[in-house]
Amino acid sequence: MDVEISRWAHRYDVLGETAFDTSTGNKSYSKELKNIIIKEYLVGGISTYDLANKYNLSSKSVVQDWIKKYNKGIEIKDYDPKGDVYTMNSRKTTFEERLEIVNYVLANDNDYKGAADKYSVPYANVYNWVKKYNEFGEDGLSDLRGRPSSKEPNQELTDIEKKDIEIEKLKKELERSKMVIEVLKKHRNSGKNGKRFSLIRQEDKYETIDKFKDKPGFTVDFLCEILEIPRSSYYKWENRVIPKKEIQDNELATLIIDYNDTFEGVLGYRQMTFYINYFNHTKYSEGYIHRLMKLLKIKARIRRKKSNRVITKPEQVGENILARDFTAEYPNQKWCTDVTEFKIPGVKQKIYLSAIIDLFDRSIVSYVISHHNNNKLVFDTFDKAIAANPGAHPIFHSDRGFQYTSKIFKMKLDENGMIQSMSRVGRCIDNGPMEDFWGILKSEMFYGIHFENEQALINKIEEYIFNYNNWRLQKKLGTTPNQFRYYVKIPSNLI
Repeated sequence: MDVEISRWAHRYDVLGETAFDTSTGNKSYSKELKNIIIKEYLVGGISTYDLANKYNLSSKSVVQDWIKKYNKGIEIKDYDPKGDVYTMNSRKTTFEERLEIVNYVLANDNDYKGAADKYSVPYANVYNWVKKYNEFGEDGLSDLRGRPSSKEPNQELTDIEKKDIEIEKLKKELERSKMVIEVLKKHRNSGKNGKRFSLIRQEDKYETIDKFKDKPGFTVDFLCEILEIPRSSYYKWENRVIPKKEIQDNELATLIIDYNDTFEGVLGYRQMTFYINYFNHTKYSEGYIHRLMKLLKIKARIRRKKSNRVITKPEQVGENILARDFTAEYPNQKWCTDVTEFKIPGVKQKIYLSAIIDLFDRSIVSYVISHHNNNKLVFDTFDKAIAANPGAHPIFHSDRGFQYTSKIFKMKLDENGMIQSMSRVGRCIDNGPMEDFWGILKSEMFYGIHFENEQALINKIEEYIFNYNNWRLQKKLGTTPNQFRYYVKIPSNLI
């Protein structure tokens, strides 16, 4: 008793003399008011009892009922008693009217009361028509009063009607199944082109709903049911404020996808970072780019392991003069060379690429493509390099391939005033710059790429080497090889 008196006193303090006014009917509550009260409860921590007193509600159970609906994902609607829709007398309606009423209810999230008021028919009638429509289709709305019963003669007609109703029902089930499949397929594929980076759980489901909700027949209720999420969760996501970090992640993800497509998937996270920062004047870290690339499932092609080579007895060998010092202070100070092979698509034949690289800017000085890995291939490459750089006297480094250990090749070096340097036996790292170049070249333009024929492969190799010298950025240089060669000022005493 003391508790009850305390409640009366508290209510009187809040509402004054109106606290004990009796109501003769249900009150109207707007959707906006309900959401305000729910938010005050969830965010402000105000009790349901105090909220009921604050807004002059009949009891705290009213607030509790709204909160319960919100937590279950049931849409909060305006409430207007309109008691007459429950008690009004039934009137005769046509089939077309009943169909129109049902369509109105379905189009307005099962607003039975609104339909009853709009069309001046009892609430119970509206409810039954919708129920029959969902079960039997349009045939369920037919007025069968006065029709012969199943016990009377005309049994054949009744059976046909039943079959028609069943067919209509199956059609509706089939249509619904198609809609379900369409939604689930879209949701399954939504993450494949991953482009959003949010900490929000189930965001892929929210995005799927967003794509379908404006299509005919795809209501939010239907979509939430299929994807098994509360409606309140979706509406909360829809009205959220997107963080700046998420916006930045998505913008950068778009850049990463574009660069990956442009460069045909050859950029690892280090090169991707360098290219993005270089062309966009940004300062993103490699770790940041790496994280986004992992989320996007983007990575550079993996290089294949190099096959074992057949070791031949050399005619003569040189010392490892270079000694893994792969730096150069000016052009044509140090050259490295090697030969690699490519298998021609569809046939057992191979083509061979011989190239010379300048350690000053890592540019390709010269190259030759041939069907034969012989002395002529190496000698032609050397002659092209001399023709393009007359007067060059570099340290010339190679492995111990039979072409480089021949006496004729040693004579060509001596004639041009070059110092021969060779890798040690079994130490491919001694010729690291060439090995690096082969790995980069094959991973970026050969592995995982289909070529129609031999000429297509040759054209691709030539195109790649041109782009490598003129367009491919190198992190160590901060620019392309040719830009570095022609725009970096070299002290005259070093040339």
